[in-house]
Amino acid sequence: MKIGVSLPPAFLAGKAMTEHQRKMMESSGGADGFLRRLKKAGVSSVELRAIRPGTAPEEVREAVRAATEAGLSLTVHGALKDEPAELFWGRMEPVLDVQPALTVTVHSAGDRETTLMLLRRMAEYAAFRFPEAKLALENNRSKKGDNMDLVECFGVMKTLSILECPNVGACWDFGHYYWDRLTHPAQLPDELPPEGFLRRAVHTHIHAVENDTTHFPLTTGQLPLEEFVRALSGAGYTGVYNLEPEPERWDEERDAAEEIIRSAELLVEMLRKIGGDGQ
Repeated sequence: MKIGVSLPPAFLAGKAMTEHQRKMMESSGGADGFLRRLKKAGVSSVELRAIRPGTAPEEVREAVRAATEAGLSLTVHGALKDEPAELFWGRMEPVLDVQPALTVTVHSAGDRETTLMLLRRMAEYAAFRFPEAKLALENNRSKKGDNMDLVECFGVMKTLSILECPNVGACWDFGHYYWDRLTHPAQLPDELPPEGFLRRAVHTHIHAVENDTTHFPLTTGQLPLEEFVRALSGAGYTGVYNLEPEPERWDEERDAAEEIIRSAELLVEMLRKIGGDGQ
């Protein structure tokens, strides 16, 4: 089992875009130094969050260099837009050039019909051009105005069942699912996603809930981590357990580097506890 952490391509390219990122670089000897610290804590994968229209290609190339030189594998958080598949996958080519077996996570695109159309377009192109690559459709928070039947885990499973593309699976976002459980207890009581969803999972996003929002570290936020990890492991999951912190949501006085590293260590400890090796 692999532990991953989501990081912006610009950060990995050595550009501090926020005060948190500046402090993370300063305390670690740059982005390369932070990657070495992550690897020492048990991290073996980095998710580039995100590669979308407008992401600078040179930042992607430099991010790939930094991760591969640190000995880390890669996943990507992409964006499902109405565009030619050549453009979508073209943005991923710096990653695919070094790692053909790439998982790219995307969110639903407004409604099920559009989501199905775009997923099928991207999946069919990948099957021909990048046969080792796969897409992962992520469950999202069911916020006001969202179609819960589309964005939460049951909705994702429904979309995947209609799609029937073998190179498209699910990304279980622990934090989004837990936020939904807390916010919509009538629709989502204290239960796990359906078995069909768990068995389709090919990637994860892991972050805690704090101050009624998500993407907080495991060190301080709420998350039934053991319950979720045991459920996924029991369904036969073999992908990356990927932390998805967003320090820009945190108080600027918090030491983001330390909290991310400690979250990785906690995740390693949990995987070892339930019988995984955390690597």
